[in-house]
Amino acid sequence: LERLRRASRLTSRTPPDAPDAAAALASLLSGWPARVPSKPMSIQVGGQGALVEVAVEGDPTPFLGALKLPDGWTLREPRLNTAGGLTRLSLTMRPETSP
Repeated sequence: LERLRRASRLTSRTPPDAPDAAAALASLLSGWPARVPSKPMSIQVGGQGALVEVAVEGDPTPFLGALKLPDGWTLREPRLNTAGGLTRLSLTMRPETSP
């Protein structure tokens, strides 16, 4: 019983160095390419990075070139899916210190 109590106390605490997802989201949104038409499908942000699904018409290069990543983050190779003139991008961004 004591072992379960200890485990419960350990899992209920937030790690002191847990990254602030709200700050990462704000940084991501501030770098969003406002002048390039796009339709965000989903945005997930957490301590390990961000996953963004966005649709653009035609060539995704202007969107990717205008996207500014949060400071200290890198963009993994984007995944593209094109159908009927619409390109859906799946973008994974990670802090440079993240595995």
